Amino acid sequence: MSVLLHLVLTLNQFRRILKRYKIRNMKKIFLFVTTMSVLCLSACKTTTAVKTNTAPVASDSKKFTPRDMVQWEKDFVEYGKLKKGDTREFTYKYKNISKEDVTIEICTACDCTTLDWTIKTLKPGESGYVNAKFDSAKKDEEETINITIIFKNKDPFLGYPVVDEVKFHFDIIK
Repeated sequence: MSVLLHLVLTLNQFRRILKRYKIRNMKKIFLFVTTMSVLCLSACKTTTAVKTNTAPVASDSKKFTPRDMVQWEKDFVEYGKLKKGDTREFTYKYKNISKEDVTIEICTACDCTTLDWTIKTLKPGESGYVNAKFDSAKKDEEETINITIIFKNKDPFLGYPVVDEVKFHFDIIK
């Protein structure tokens, strides 16, 4: 699935974000939606630039990756076989291993997953989390779910927001 599909917010996620940031009037909602649209387009440009291999690199030819900024304790979770309607929850923990402050702008996943994450800015060495609550009620078959994490931090070579992913896998028992 493309990054763009992961960046499209569901209505429930949108309402949750509006509630979290206490955005209540139309002017703020318009500004928020515009900002998120620009962010989504920027993230797509990052993917395209990397795929076409036109990204500028540092003089030592080292390319920047999100894993240069954060280190995940676990970035893949196997839930195994689940009955339709089962729920699971996992907290992905990460540590800021860079020399800069790190802040998550937004996290997205499919409708089946409700996300919560560390809102505060993390200083170097501090830890944060992305909590994922999965509900298999609308699932009929095996799938790997990608959780896309978009940071406020910019890629030092491309200037676009840093985007990372964690995943989980399950199989539905029929």
